[in-house]
Amino acid sequence: EIDVLANDTDVDGDDAPENFQVTHLDSILVTGLTVSPSLSSDWFELVNGLIRFDPGQDFDQLVAGESAWVTVGYTMSDDESATASASVSINVHGVNDAPVLLNLNSSSSEPSLGATDGQVSINGSFFDLDLSDTHTVSVDWGDGSLVEEVAVDQVADTFGASHDYATGGVFNVVVEVEDPHGALHSATTKAYVEGVGFVDGVVYIVGTEHRDHVKVKYREKQNQLL
Repeated sequence: EIDVLANDTDVDGDDAPENFQVTHLDSILVTGLTVSPSLSSDWFELVNGLIRFDPGQDFDQLVAGESAWVTVGYTMSDDESATASASVSINVHGVNDAPVLLNLNSSSSEPSLGATDGQVSINGSFFDLDLSDTHTVSVDWGDGSLVEEVAVDQVADTFGASHDYATGGVFNVVVEVEDPHGALHSATTKAYVEGVGFVDGVVYIVGTEHRDHVKVKYREKQNQLL
């Protein structure tokens, strides 16, 4: 809330300052935003001579360290209905908003789509209210390989990557998107790869479209499954 009448005076000594009031708003000007919102008088409310400012989410595009100015013109009157006009400027500071993964797709997300050659591709998209943020996307393919930072389209907020699995199995693919301030969001999809393999201590057998024959042998002395 802004007490715009606190420093107002009247040359008429018999006019009581406590009777001053803001009658209406005249203009709204916004500077410092990448994308200017629709100017709205709904941001403001006049309450007992005070101007209350609440822009909702219209300034969420500001990142931490960025700011914008809102200048609002107003008209006030004294107890004799004489009027004067002035303006007040409000500095709006941004805070960081975390990115959100909107979708994540795997080329082998279910058994019927199992990769025949071990290669699995993923793609997806994300959203960030902070328009000037750039992002990194990393992928844990779930097979013990190093976490990989993948290519990101910083304009479209999309990403894509592929990976070659050495064995068959069912793998949890974890994707994480992070902004420059450390805020992040993650999601998980599956990668089904035809063949046999150990994943996190579990034996997986992912069959093909053909008549598969699988033999499992257990060596008791060596405690080995063949």
